[in-house]
Amino acid sequence: MRVPQEVVKAFLPQAENVEAKPLGSGHIHRTELVESSAGQHVFQRLNSEVFPDLQLMMGNITQVTAAMRQRGEPTLDFLTVAGSDSYLARDQDGGTWRCSVHYPDTLTYDIPPSPAHLKNAARAFARFGQTLSAHQGFTLHPTIADFHHTPKRFEAMEKAWRDAPDERRALPDYFALRQSANSFPEFGLHGLLPPQVVHAVSHNDTKLNNCLFQEGSDQVVCVIDLDTVMEGNWLMDFGDLCRTSICPAPEDAEDLDEIQIDLQRFGALVEGYAEVLKDSVSQAEIDRMVYSVFLLTYELALRFFTDYLQKDRYFGAKYPQHNLVRTRSQLTLALKVTALRKEMEGLVRESFGV
Repeated sequence: MRVPQEVVKAFLPQAENVEAKPLGSGHIHRTELVESSAGQHVFQRLNSEVFPDLQLMMGNITQVTAAMRQRGEPTLDFLTVAGSDSYLARDQDGGTWRCSVHYPDTLTYDIPPSPAHLKNAARAFARFGQTLSAHQGFTLHPTIADFHHTPKRFEAMEKAWRDAPDERRALPDYFALRQSANSFPEFGLHGLLPPQVVHAVSHNDTKLNNCLFQEGSDQVVCVIDLDTVMEGNWLMDFGDLCRTSICPAPEDAEDLDEIQIDLQRFGALVEGYAEVLKDSVSQAEIDRMVYSVFLLTYELALRFFTDYLQKDRYFGAKYPQHNLVRTRSQLTLALKVTALRKEMEGLVRESFGV
């Protein structure tokens, strides 16, 4: 059985006729859609190597979902273990699971079906961060330290390079990453960190497939994957959403000629954020919108290269050079942003009226 029986019974003690199938395309957790007499639920076997303090993570999430409900916003509904106040259950092999209610007639997309889907995803993520940043009375703890601290990601890459086995030291890629770090010289790698911009609450993993869409519609039901909701800035979310959406090629494209920026997609994302945040953000933040796309894409290239140097222990790999291919793909996309900076900043000015 894909979800251990003892785990299903822990959350759904009355469930019968249980069937499970894989759900989604996430890298980190194993996600299963479970159908039973108790309804449809999403079970996840959590990755404790990536998130070493699962109790802290779920503590953040329960604060987030409570705040969203208090403000009338749709959000995920996690179940506690029957007869307990714990949101986590262990299986016989020591794995840790959680369970949430599945929204019926919804789906996620890895590839945007239309610009309208992208615009609505941008609106949903912007609204999500805005709602939580305005909420008082809760404290979110870092679930992954320095998650979007690009200078520290650069330092981690340098250390991994020094410690890497010789067969993993891809010299051209190492020098390409170092040379590209100053692509926005006025901001460097620190441009999204305090005191450059104000930090509040951000999602920190704004892939398109972290929006649940109503089936047969371009409308977003709610934002999902709340594991990395913590302190940040909306530009981090905007940059990461653009990274995952503006290029039709996958993030591990081997043919680098396939990596192009779709300006129509980018414009839709800018419009979505502008509709929500236009009257509440600073000029300094608007000036950094295109930079944020570069930085979050460059940061992921750093992370992929670091993982390659460390023998693929974070992201995993489907073949020996998979993370090296991912590195080259993401660095190429980051450099495409620098090449199209003028055109992209023009779209930003048009949508924000500056």
